Amino acid sequence: MMATSATISPATQPQYQHQYAQGVPTAMAVEMVPQSQIIPSDTSNIEPDTRTKGGTSEFLGKGVVLRQHTSECCRCCCCQPNIHWDIHEWTSEISTIGHDRTGPGVYQQIEEGKQLAFVEEDADWLGRTCSWCAPGSRPTKYTYFKVVGGDKTAEILMTHSKGCTNGQNQVVAITDQGVVRCPCCCFLPYLETKDANGERMGVSRYICDMCLFVPKFTVEDNSGNIMYSVRPDTCVGGLCVMCRCCDGQKKAKCCRVPFYIRDPNTKMKIDAAEGGHAEFVDLWAGWKAECCTRRDLYELKFPAEATPEQKMTLLGLSHLIDITIFEQDE
Repeated sequence: MMATSATISPATQPQYQHQYAQGVPTAMAVEMVPQSQIIPSDTSNIEPDTRTKGGTSEFLGKGVVLRQHTSECCRCCCCQPNIHWDIHEWTSEISTIGHDRTGPGVYQQIEEGKQLAFVEEDADWLGRTCSWCAPGSRPTKYTYFKVVGGDKTAEILMTHSKGCTNGQNQVVAITDQGVVRCPCCCFLPYLETKDANGERMGVSRYICDMCLFVPKFTVEDNSGNIMYSVRPDTCVGGLCVMCRCCDGQKKAKCCRVPFYIRDPNTKMKIDAAEGGHAEFVDLWAGWKAECCTRRDLYELKFPAEATPEQKMTLLGLSHLIDITIFEQDE
């Protein structure tokens, strides 16, 4: 018996899909399914895979808020704890809420928001103890763990690490008037950023030049090319740091020093994804956090065109600024 092929009229053909079973005669394998019954899968509610660099980019969004998890109220001399962090999603309201210093700061705002990650520092006891006067010198590693529903998971997102270096300066004398420090110009602090698979994404570095009183940083890619230059605004011919006071906003925090993310060649500020400039800046955390527990709070706004690798490395820069500038001042 000779098999006959199934035929479909031209008027009917566009309405059907043909699915052929492998190794089965055509006449026995034709299955006609009306296209109206084929429902495309909805992927709008599927969370991005944060283990990939593209997923990390979507996961981090336009910026983040870094909230210090570890209290430093008992920090003194040899009592130097590892400092852990909570990473929360950034919203446009974060920049102004509570900056008049009369309210609870942004802590209440971020408590109601989404926590993205938990950051665990791992620095040995000897390194922490010996670096009490120059925390930027200690060898350390920050590991980002994904947070789901407010709970830390075992899924690693990225790491930032460094070996033993100089601090941005060193104590040379302690007098009745205070501590005398000498700036360092070599073997300076850095943080190397790697993804969950251990692939190097980039490096952030503290930079020393002729303007010793202005802290400066660079952000490099995995080949050593400088992607960003980061520093505050300056005055007196570039010799001193310029504070930002209110910016004409009623609730803006006064006398803070934003570290602007700049083009490495022109030194011009780079625009953020949602208005303003890309920057790293300390926020008012509330009286309890500022005066008692000494838990810092920072805002990081990414450049509008930042790649996943650049966002990850900029997070490492945030920790580098903290240990070289703010943690030392405490």
